[in-house]
Amino acid sequence: MNKRLPLTAMFAFLMLLAPARAEEMTSRVDTSTQDGVTVHYVNFEFESCGGECQVATLTCGAGSSIAVDLADVDAKNVAKAMVKEKDQMVVTAGKTSVGYFISKMQFQEMTGSWSVEAYSQDETAPKLAAAIAAAKTIVAKVGGQTVTLPVDKKVQDWAKGCG
Repeated sequence: MNKRLPLTAMFAFLMLLAPARAEEMTSRVDTSTQDGVTVHYVNFEFESCGGECQVATLTCGAGSSIAVDLADVDAKNVAKAMVKEKDQMVVTAGKTSVGYFISKMQFQEMTGSWSVEAYSQDETAPKLAAAIAAAKTIVAKVGGQTVTLPVDKKVQDWAKGCG
């Protein structure tokens, strides 16, 4: 019997127990103008998918609220969020938290999860934009699901243009 087989099996088992490394996310900033209105976007996606695994999109126009679109929200967390009258989604950057109202949900057949679009219920975009520009991460929470988005130089510049 091969003496390396038990060691290999034990190593494989230990690798399964080790915490998985968080998958790296990238950000991509874009701007579009339609009917004289300029809108700024920052898209977050998993690096390993080459732009095919959307995680979130934040959208703003100068001085307007910041809208949030999260992909891959599981059904139980969408249900938890929908029964709340306010703060169905909460977005936090640094010490600034903003409550959001879910305006649109779309079922994603390929993943069996939901894409959730939300907008803030008040005019807190300048405060949130300033907080994002100074933060290391943005945390969006829907129901019990938390999505952490990295803030890099592109995201900071995007946020500065939103305030």
